[in-house]
Amino acid sequence: MSSKLSAILIMVLAISGLVAQYPYWTNYYNTSRIKEFCMDDDYFWCLSYSPFKVNRATGQVTRLSHADYGLPGGLIDDIDIDSQGNIWMLPSPGGLLKWDGQTQTLYSAEYMTSYCRDLVISSPELIWFTKYSGMVVEFDGTGFSYLGGGFENSNPRLDNNGDLWFWADHAIDLNFYHSLVHYDGSEFHYTWVAPENNLDYLYAAFDVNNQPWAGTRQNGVGKWINNQWVMYKTNNSGLLHNEVRCLEFDSANTLWMGTPAGISTLNGSTWGSYTQANSALGNRIPNRVLVEDGNRIWFATDNGLVKIENGELSVIDTSLDGIPFSIAFEQVEAPNGEMWVAFGSGLYKFDGCSWIAPSLPVPEFEVTGVAVDRLGVVWVSGNAGLLRWEGGVWTHYNSQNSGLPSNVCNSTAVDSQRRVWVATNAGLACFDGQSWQSWNSSNAPFPDSEVGVLKIDPQGRIWVTNNDFSDYYNEWGWGAAAVWDGLAWSYVDVPYYGDGTEFILDMDFYGNRACFTTLGGLIFLEDELWRFDNLSSASPNLYGNIVCSSYDAVGNLWLAANGLGRYDGTSWSAYRSSNSGLPTNQCYNVFIDSSGLVWVSTDSSGMNVFNYPASVANADPVVPVTNTLKAWPNPFSYTLSLELELPRGSNTELSVYNLRGQKVRGLAMSISNDSKGLASWDGRDNDGADCPAGIYLIRAGRGAGARAVKVLKL
Repeated sequence: MSSKLSAILIMVLAISGLVAQYPYWTNYYNTSRIKEFCMDDDYFWCLSYSPFKVNRATGQVTRLSHADYGLPGGLIDDIDIDSQGNIWMLPSPGGLLKWDGQTQTLYSAEYMTSYCRDLVISSPELIWFTKYSGMVVEFDGTGFSYLGGGFENSNPRLDNNGDLWFWADHAIDLNFYHSLVHYDGSEFHYTWVAPENNLDYLYAAFDVNNQPWAGTRQNGVGKWINNQWVMYKTNNSGLLHNEVRCLEFDSANTLWMGTPAGISTLNGSTWGSYTQANSALGNRIPNRVLVEDGNRIWFATDNGLVKIENGELSVIDTSLDGIPFSIAFEQVEAPNGEMWVAFGSGLYKFDGCSWIAPSLPVPEFEVTGVAVDRLGVVWVSGNAGLLRWEGGVWTHYNSQNSGLPSNVCNSTAVDSQRRVWVATNAGLACFDGQSWQSWNSSNAPFPDSEVGVLKIDPQGRIWVTNNDFSDYYNEWGWGAAAVWDGLAWSYVDVPYYGDGTEFILDMDFYGNRACFTTLGGLIFLEDELWRFDNLSSASPNLYGNIVCSSYDAVGNLWLAANGLGRYDGTSWSAYRSSNSGLPTNQCYNVFIDSSGLVWVSTDSSGMNVFNYPASVANADPVVPVTNTLKAWPNPFSYTLSLELELPRGSNTELSVYNLRGQKVRGLAMSISNDSKGLASWDGRDNDGADCPAGIYLIRAGRGAGARAVKVLKL
């Protein structure tokens, strides 16, 4: 048996006062897909990838973003609330975070640097959580105790007596696999081992007699009877699906189970269900269940919250602006300022307020790239050809009805003459609206016919290469590029500077300078001279995690890597979650729009916008601004009140900016007797026109003493 070790508290980090805020950053992430949740009288506290809250009275959804609140912005594995109203979270990797709405405290220990998985709260002074590495950890409010208990532990639960239970995949030294483990406060008990190791992943609940039940990933639900598991599956019961994602008993001893096919119930021997066919559940998949006041049932699903009360099922829509739960890998700006973004889950358009997914004409079309010409015609490449969107009408091009050399299209671009270029697995194609032309290894200096990366430089030249490094050790990938000047192709032999530099991931251009982003660093070509930068001076860990690069209008090179890098031609600046509004460090795409805003896709399955021009004007590009500028109500519909603490005798200008960095309104401020600046905004611009709904930045002053706050206009 494992014995309890003495508690060792290695680090406590507290951020107190008003919420830490990075006012030049905005974090967008999905709030529909809920994997964990808890509740108090006023709010549901939810996790998608990052946290958000839902007002129970109004249904209003508020992101608890890293930019706005300073909370961890990456993957958070679990969330719960104690009896005193403190929110507890497990940021990944490592640590236990306590947040009271204003102050966050991170507790960490040496052995907590790897991923924590799930937590359960017995009292504010006693919290248990499990780790993937096999620990069960007890926290008593000041320090930790390592309790041991198996390997790949997860889903800790408390029974009716307050004892701890959890699922363990295996413990080789104890010779068991797949067990529900009971910890009575001093010893672990492994009596509940699955027959033939077939329980798989467990999620436990306890009936009125405190007997354990277990939901499994593929073997239905099990009840512990006479020292053995009795399994209920679709073939011997009314269970809707053999994957039981969550389960809980209500005060009437009815068992509620969430499955991919709907919600199953069991009371005694009577089975019931809520499905798409007999309720408002739709195609939602429940992930977690909570019972409130004994008879009100709540489910967190992949599309909002579900409530069941007195047999009636209703849905709470938690979507905020429609952004998908996915990573973006390509983005373009339309002439009207709208953003078209290729996410892993499909194509989306952002109009400044909402993310909208247009209905594509080809089923299961996997988007690989997007381009927009100067008249607003949208071109979309994918695994089943090329799509054109114009005037609300889609046209589909494939190798059967056009000059495309292959249906597998990897990227697309549009030149100044509105010709569309398409990189495919069988060569490069160009369509001028009337006829097609194509090139491959037989009629162009391509090492092979598969083209992956396609870019157009400021001179209008077409650059192509291939970034297929699926077989790294066989050195696939061109290690070179080809360029079309409108008359002929030229072969560009990119120098080899060491491991990884033969794999060109991206290309970008500024003036006559070309930048090749490779696995091993950046390779520059300017005035026929080559130069290499391995990023050793940029930031720790940027090297080896490079994804793509993009120049802005003034020549800054922005790099998506393990963090966001900016190179001004002389030195690097690194933006990371520890010093900026970037919610997590791994970035997958960076795009600079016409206003200089930096759009960054991260592994938190979201989009982040950095108002770099405004931060430079305020001489504060990285460090968060202390929020002594107060705004209420926030969000607002008609009138926003503002209050600013002012040094005696000072005179400060108040300005309102939209997310594009454009000043929309200057505000007059009156000075109260206690030296506070007072102002209000009616939601209109300087011309008296009503500003559209969305996020605005209100800034007071300039330089190091500036103050700023973000507000949401409904």
